Amino acid sequence: MKALILDDTESVHQAFTKNAPGDCILVHTYTVEETLEKLSAEKFDVLFLDYDLWGYFNPSGQGSGYDVALWLEKNPQFRPKRVIIHSANLSGAEKIFKLLPYAEKITGVQYMRSVLYVVLRERKTR
Repeated sequence: MKALILDDTESVHQAFTKNAPGDCILVHTYTVEETLEKLSAEKFDVLFLDYDLWGYFNPSGQGSGYDVALWLEKNPQFRPKRVIIHSANLSGAEKIFKLLPYAEKITGVQYMRSVLYVVLRERKTR
């Protein structure tokens, strides 16, 4: 399984890396631009999409996960099999979900570890 993770927080990326199964390939991005480049060039099974992108790697705060969602709607050929919205920003996550109703939502940081484990391990039980 190949997963693309868009988040502006390094500790979130570290949590994904720590909890991902050994056979999962993780690709980490921190900005909208990086994410669109990866989606255009590579095929992914799952995209983990954060809403707010104001961290160290994007101090201007320009762009959000919503911009990636808009791009996916205009370019469905690049859409991963699954899109999972993970965000502590409930209203931002809802905005993406309204645009991508097929997406799954994880809201609240406390749920991320357990859901990440289940989502990425699902492949082994199928």
